[in-house]
Amino acid sequence: MIRVTRSPEPPQSLRTTRSYSGKDVRDRLDRDFFGKCYLCEGATGGNFQIDHLRPKESFPDLVQDWANLFPAHGDSCNQRRIQWGKRGVSGPQGRLRNWPEGGLLDCTRDDIEARLLQWFEIAINDIQVHFEPRVASDTPARNTAEELDYIHNDDSKSGARVIRNAIRYQFDIVQRKLNEVMRAHIDGRQDDFIRASAQFKNLVAKKAPYSALIRAAIHEQIPDKLRHWLGFI
Repeated sequence: MIRVTRSPEPPQSLRTTRSYSGKDVRDRLDRDFFGKCYLCEGATGGNFQIDHLRPKESFPDLVQDWANLFPAHGDSCNQRRIQWGKRGVSGPQGRLRNWPEGGLLDCTRDDIEARLLQWFEIAINDIQVHFEPRVASDTPARNTAEELDYIHNDDSKSGARVIRNAIRYQFDIVQRKLNEVMRAHIDGRQDDFIRASAQFKNLVAKKAPYSALIRAAIHEQIPDKLRHWLGFI
């Protein structure tokens, strides 16, 4: 998850219809979230489901709440979210309250990256993605880490491995470009350094796939004297 700035004004169809999936809603979510899934950060190509962070079964009053709508891959992410209702907590009118105590983090919050640690470890043919709350007592961050860990690492279905393979592929591209930046800097090839730096910054910008996770993984490789230039400050 990466912090985004959601458009403050709800799309018109949320105010004038009973639908939460109008074209204006989809277009706005695609734009605000940089064309990425809010759960895995992979590119959607405009093909995404509209997910309710607070499930519509448990929060019917939030079905058309603009702040509760998020773009998500279907089978690999949205359909693989934890069914929190299995904890058996009853809601109003005997409903199964499909929401954990403390809730989950909203990735549009300014403090999302300050509250949630994320990184990955590379193995020979795979990677393991990790999520943890920065503060153990931060219940929403802990719940969010649990859900994201399940989506990224549970191999009972194929979706998790697809996500991890895509992250590994993108990370290799970023790593090669960073190596190119470093070689040009060391060799004093200024034109090549400027060109490679611009390409690297595009690869780790918010609009790039998996950029929050990759920035966290690559952060320590950036020399202090290049951090500001490359946007790692």
